[in-house]
Parts: sequence; structure tokens; C-alpha cells
Amino acid sequence: MKMILCFVCFGFFAAFVFDINSIFISKVRKKAFTVILDIIYCVSMFCVFFCLLVGYSYAQMRYYYFVLCVVGFLLENCTVHKMFKKCHKKLLKSKAKV
Repeated sequence: MKMILCFVCFGFFAAFVFDINSIFISKVRKKAFTVILDIIYCVSMFCVFFCLLVGYSYAQMRYYYFVLCVVGFLLENCTVHKMFKKCHKKLLKSKAKV
């Protein structure tokens, strides 16, 4: 049960960090900055996922680990992502007025 919760929470966390990453990217809007942030995000999420694999299954990849992470990612997209989207739109509107 602990393993299931851990991988779902990782998926949720990965989606949350992706939302924050997209906010930074939309604020700066420079191609080089976008590429660098995307690479940092992908490498860091891979490292965390690999550490979880090593910790729970001695680095043996099972399909349900990936499925659990996707479930966590989708849970975040259905809940917290909507709040981020509203706040992001408000930030963009207030920036346009200034």
C-alpha cells in the first residue's frame, strides 16, 4: 500500500512541478530558457523516478509503477491544475493592464 501511495504521489508531484514550470516558461518566453527548463524538469523527474524504482523494486521496472504515476498525474490535472489555470489567466490579465 505504501508503494502505491508513493508512486501516485510522485505522479501528482510531477504534474504540480510541470504546472510551475509552464508558468515560468510563459513569463519569460525565450526559446533557450524554455529548452533548459524542460531538460532540467525531465532529468530531475527521471532521477526521482529511478530512485523510487531502486527503493521499492531494486530497479526492476514494472508496468504498474508507470500506471500509478500516470494516475497521480491525471489526478493533479483534474484538481489542482484547474486552480493553476485560473490564477495564471488572472496573472496574465493583470500584467496586460499594467
